[in-house]
Amino acid sequence: MLENITPSQARNAQNPYSIEVTLEKLKHYLMSLGHIGALGLLEKAITKAKEDESFNRKLEDTFLRGSTLEYRDLFSEFGDYLEKRRKDFPFYPHRDAVDWIDTAMHHIRIGYDQQYIDEHKAQQSRAVSRN
Repeated sequence: MLENITPSQARNAQNPYSIEVTLEKLKHYLMSLGHIGALGLLEKAITKAKEDESFNRKLEDTFLRGSTLEYRDLFSEFGDYLEKRRKDFPFYPHRDAVDWIDTAMHHIRIGYDQQYIDEHKAQQSRAVSRN
């Protein structure tokens, strides 16, 4: 399926899912790949959305129709995307979390989320079996 998508189509892909399905797919993706920082950031945003109707509308609009810049803006309430490099790893925890959410949403929009998870796990399994 993915091999039939042009770069332009991938770039302009729309989210075909409801906000509920989107958030479930996003949580599954982040948890399956072990991106705990991104999952924590997402949970902070969901909690805030339950308490703040304006933020809830922004969250829904961003996840249903948003772009990379809109994800950065949405999560700016929880950290600085352009923060200075930290002395210890992880060097850019907020940026890494936002970027993983952005990547996950791109994969979800083009229908590549589960395939990516499966390929990632297979690659990890091959790497472990070599050692």
